[in-house]
Amino acid sequence: MEEIEPTLLFTPVPLVARLTSGIDNVKALILRQREQVTSLAAQSQGLRPPEVRIRKFDSSGGLSLRFTSEISFPAGTETKIKD
Repeated sequence: MEEIEPTLLFTPVPLVARLTSGIDNVKALILRQREQVTSLAAQSQGLRPPEVRIRKFDSSGGLSLRFTSEISFPAGTETKIKD
């Protein structure tokens, strides 16, 4: 798990593909992701990102998230996310 570069920690990969590498590897990935997010938060100089919660998982491995407060995204952000 240490061989994954920080820039690739959040690369979208289907959950099934992650699980084929073993539960221990998935747990290690989650811990590395937490460490990365914590490190980035510490470098944010007091700026706080919006809080997000898991809404649901679907049967195809998709994940739905929701923000706990209203968010104002720059124009074109939704298109970039969907592509």
